[in-house]
Amino acid sequence: MQRRSFLKHTALATAGLFAATSVAFHEKLFALWSALGGSSEVKGAKAIPPFTPFNLPRQQGMRFLVIGDWGTGASGQARVANSMLQTATEYGCDYVISTGDNIYPKGVQSADDPQWERKFVKMYHDRGLTQPFFPTIGNHDYGFVPEAQVAYSKKNPQWRMPARYYTQKLTAPDGTTAQLFSLDTQLVQTAAEGAAAEQSAWLDSELGKSDARWKIVFGHHMLYSNGIYGNLKRMRDAFEKVLVKHKVPIYLCGHDHDIQLLQPVDGVSYVVSGGGGGHRDTSWKANTIYGATNMGYVWMAINSDGIHLHFHDADGVIRYAHRLG
Repeated sequence: MQRRSFLKHTALATAGLFAATSVAFHEKLFALWSALGGSSEVKGAKAIPPFTPFNLPRQQGMRFLVIGDWGTGASGQARVANSMLQTATEYGCDYVISTGDNIYPKGVQSADDPQWERKFVKMYHDRGLTQPFFPTIGNHDYGFVPEAQVAYSKKNPQWRMPARYYTQKLTAPDGTTAQLFSLDTQLVQTAAEGAAAEQSAWLDSELGKSDARWKIVFGHHMLYSNGIYGNLKRMRDAFEKVLVKHKVPIYLCGHDHDIQLLQPVDGVSYVVSGGGGGHRDTSWKANTIYGATNMGYVWMAINSDGIHLHFHDADGVIRYAHRLG
């Protein structure tokens, strides 16, 4: 193993051994990891099919940036944030969806935690990305006080997380409607008593009441993925039948630190966007439409014609485009 690779893997191993240590210690490790560089790979990668980026009129529908697993405070997060601003300027952005793991390594202790300033405000707002964020909560956000991320919504109106799971209807100037449904998947994946039944029933009820043209469901953990975590049975048992019943077109998640678009299952397409601050190896399998790693994000435009997706690398380059609906 080359020295650079050895040092990087040593840093990652150390992070695992000292998971209970201070935030400052972890921030130094994230900085070291970023400085050492290196790259991850898509195992079994296939040639990406030809595609044409979308050129949609700005006055149609609404546009989102989708990122996950971002809040490291290190150079990788900053690199992706700069690219997101570039995409927002070129293609438009009305809102940002976060698929969780918002603040590494263990979330925040309060709405006044100084990490908010370093890992959220300076990274996005102060760079010019001032659009509202609709976040979900990830496993790392549970390390300290998960409710503090809800409380932060009252302090910073850019952060819109009214509860640990919630829904929000959005209407574009042209009348296009979309409704967001954010889940607290950490409680489901860790089998907290009653969590799966409670959230499944809530999602079923809220989807049934929604009159929005497009219903977008997102959470931190995946139902399907070809990354290191693979398909998660608890997530599928809790939510898959509800998604299919209500003909939800797309489920967005993070957790795997990569970018994926998978073939739809019973009409539901699955997108992983977990490259906002780091990267890991992933795999290209029979159900892969697109897969990438080494950080990135997804741009999503919704109008009367469908859901239009751009898959960006860490430098903002569009590596694939795909339309749903």
